[in-house]
Amino acid sequence: GDEGDDKDEQQHQTRDVDAEIAWGKSALVLLDNYYNLEDPRTVPVPNPLAREIWVSSHLSAGNGDTFLVRGIVDRVDLIKGPFLRIVDYKTGKHPDFKYNQVTNERIANENFFQLKIYALLLREMMKKQADADSAEAVND
Repeated sequence: GDEGDDKDEQQHQTRDVDAEIAWGKSALVLLDNYYNLEDPRTVPVPNPLAREIWVSSHLSAGNGDTFLVRGIVDRVDLIKGPFLRIVDYKTGKHPDFKYNQVTNERIANENFFQLKIYALLLREMMKKQADADSAEAVND
């Protein structure tokens, strides 16, 4: 009875050391790529302005209805002048631009759609905050 159960439990607990090593090596490659693209020591002050912030807004559907859209922006940086850069870290691979120009542009647009939505949400939130600040200043 109990002896067979122990063998079953040992089989389930057996580690696949080769798989763990392969996973660890792939994680190191991701970290190396990150530091090659985005060395934190080179990010100019005052950046990042914000990290992992929730953005949300009720957007108009055009027929009077609104719908809530929200997400998490990984990082927001201030760039030249009053412009902001939205950074979204992806753990997946980069888009494969091996097709004709039209298809490659479609792939790029699909991959940047999320950033466009984040920019819209951030703009709406900032507009709402500016309106609230103006109303507060008038009431003071």
